[in-house]
Amino acid sequence: MRYRLPDGRTELRAHDVRHLSICHTCGEIGDNRIMIQADLFERDGPWHDECFVKAYGPDAVLALPEKEQAKFTLKSTGAALMKKLLR
Repeated sequence: MRYRLPDGRTELRAHDVRHLSICHTCGEIGDNRIMIQADLFERDGPWHDECFVKAYGPDAVLALPEKEQAKFTLKSTGAALMKKLLR
């Protein structure tokens, strides 16, 4: 499966480069528009959603603002945490 940008495209354009940043946990590149931005912890974001869950756990995910919670995927949270996020 190819990576999808937040607007649904699969191909990067030159202006998309400005949205790329490094995840604080894994050190890989990600798109800032869909990465978790939180200043609640010792490091301000960005994090991949999966990296954030692994580093801080479900309680930290539930403590995030709703705007940030909306960025998590079922793959990164698992079914139990996703049910809590949807409530």
